[in-house]
Amino acid sequence: PSDYKLPCTLKIMHTASHNNDVWSFLPQPLSEYDVSEVSAFIPPEPPLTKFSDPNYSPWECIYASKCGIMAINTDQSISGSIQNKPIPLIDQYTYLGLIFNKKWQSKQTVQNNKNKMEKAMYASFNFLKNPSIPTNIRLMVLKSVLIPIGTYGGKLFGMSEQRCKPIQRVADNALRIIANVGKSAPMHRIRQEMGVTSINTRASDLRERAYFKYPTLRTWISDLVKQPIRSQTSTWVTGTARWMKRYCQTVGRGNTVKALQHRYT
Repeated sequence: PSDYKLPCTLKIMHTASHNNDVWSFLPQPLSEYDVSEVSAFIPPEPPLTKFSDPNYSPWECIYASKCGIMAINTDQSISGSIQNKPIPLIDQYTYLGLIFNKKWQSKQTVQNNKNKMEKAMYASFNFLKNPSIPTNIRLMVLKSVLIPIGTYGGKLFGMSEQRCKPIQRVADNALRIIANVGKSAPMHRIRQEMGVTSINTRASDLRERAYFKYPTLRTWISDLVKQPIRSQTSTWVTGTARWMKRYCQTVGRGNTVKALQHRYT
């Protein structure tokens, strides 16, 4: 139509076309802006695979002295090396606060958790003993601070009341301080009145959760759980499955806590 108005950009190009200068309004080639037409802003050459400067060589090596080989349930001597350096043979190592030994037992982990929980209990003794603070507030400290310290890594040592006894003693001592009762008080009844879960119940729930969660992960733990190692001794997978089959009416998520509550009542 005759009354149609061109946009501003088209007006400029329409005006410039009469002067044969329309190409001056088009964008310049990418090469003039140091931009590649193939790789855009990414450099066309491949990235460095190795630092040429000798000052960076220490960062490219693996220190064998910080590594270790641990033989599980065997007395045979095992040797290994990394980058032509011998790897020391160790009896135990600590990973994320959990202590592992060559016997693959959890006693040292339980003892370590017990010591840390006991230290935290004595650090908060005045708070737990103070009668001017409401009991619910002091119980929250026990449930949300002290017990999680004791049950850290509970998926490894759960489903065994005997293994959890050292940590349970510390939890009972903290509960006695809050309730202001002596050693002769029935702790099972006090835990029920205060709404405090036992250490074995909490650790067993963590172990059950891990048993059903690990097969869904995209790591090696999924294959280890789905295809357990054949051994004459009990493993973590076989021990968990045997315990749930023995004490739970049906094997499923959440039945471990119900089974333990039924045993204690």
